[in-house]
Amino acid sequence: MKPYLKSFFLLFICAGMVVTLDQTTKILIKNSYQLYESKRLWEPFFRITFIYNEHAAFGIRIGNHLFFVIVNILASFFVLYYYFFLKHQTRSEPVALALILGGAIGNLIDRLAYHKVVDFIDVGINENWRWPVFNMADSSVTIGVGLMILSMILVKGSPRAQTHSNPSPPADSAQSGG
Repeated sequence: MKPYLKSFFLLFICAGMVVTLDQTTKILIKNSYQLYESKRLWEPFFRITFIYNEHAAFGIRIGNHLFFVIVNILASFFVLYYYFFLKHQTRSEPVALALILGGAIGNLIDRLAYHKVVDFIDVGINENWRWPVFNMADSSVTIGVGLMILSMILVKGSPRAQTHSNPSPPADSAQSGG
């Protein structure tokens, strides 16, 4: 198999697994819970709470439905462009991009189907310190972005990156005195 086809299949298999996990968990929640129903699973840290979120990940209030559809589509195209046309510095970058792509597609499906996103993962401490409710797609994007940032930090600090960013002058120009 040609390398670019192998790369293409790996990206879409990984992203497809994220979309499948995201959509399956959302269907299970919608079929098992009433809207706003919350069940404590691991007190005081973890609950399942079924809500619809019309806003950005983690309830960030910017934009509207069309804005989020466009952002999801643009993010997906950017990930595909980055994946196929830019050289990867680390092995974790393709995985990170697949996680971001799968998460973006998972939430795009919800936005196109319901004009909002199904959220259900509710973490925090007691009632006073709760993170906004989120879903598997949000988690996937967050982990993917975190991996990309970590990858960029590691590459920047690696000896290979320092060699490429500060090349030594050619030997003959150094010997001739400039």
